[in-house]
Amino acid sequence: AAGQIGLRSEEDILGFVKASNMITVSLNELGSEGTASLMKIAQLTGEITTEGAEGSLLAIGSAINELSANSAATAGPIVDLMNRMGGIASMAKISSAEMAAIGATADALGQSMEITGTSMNKFITTVMSKSDKIAYSLNMDAKALRELIDSGQTMEAMLQIFERMNEVGGMSKLASIMGDLGSEGARMTQVLTSLSQNTYFLRSQVDLSREAYAQATSIQNEYNVKN
Repeated sequence: AAGQIGLRSEEDILGFVKASNMITVSLNELGSEGTASLMKIAQLTGEITTEGAEGSLLAIGSAINELSANSAATAGPIVDLMNRMGGIASMAKISSAEMAAIGATADALGQSMEITGTSMNKFITTVMSKSDKIAYSLNMDAKALRELIDSGQTMEAMLQIFERMNEVGGMSKLASIMGDLGSEGARMTQVLTSLSQNTYFLRSQVDLSREAYAQATSIQNEYNVKN
């Protein structure tokens, strides 16, 4: 499995095996392919370069474990969403911990991961390319919003947009900017509206996920309990 996802050094392979064992025991609902999925996400976001194979897996796994332990969300849907939005998120400098928080929030709110993934990919693309238009429509500071995005704080920019959307009437203000959402338009609107109406919860999940990622101990603790 390590070889299939491009790991070659002794350190990376041994780290991958060690972390895989902990994650398979701790997050057993992910199944045998769960660790490989998390490793691909770490490669997409570049976290494997900064944290190493073992470090990135334990950090991401810890974030997922804490999110699923502190809400109605479960690990499977969280990882499902991370897989669906990983490509766009990595380009927008949205971290794996932040993706996991979005997945946990959407799952806890009863949203489909398929529709949430499509919605978030469209929303992120729009935020990245049309921040000025969004700021104008929502009466936000366009320069401040752009500075957040350019400095790699896209998640904070999205949270501020969601908060403002809820204050001024939801998706109606962004309908023309988002463009044609196709046959799934109504369901995508429902997802984005739900997130904007629960931004406080989403922000708390982002904070929890970032902290668990930074500490990277939750998986080890869960592994010890399961054993």
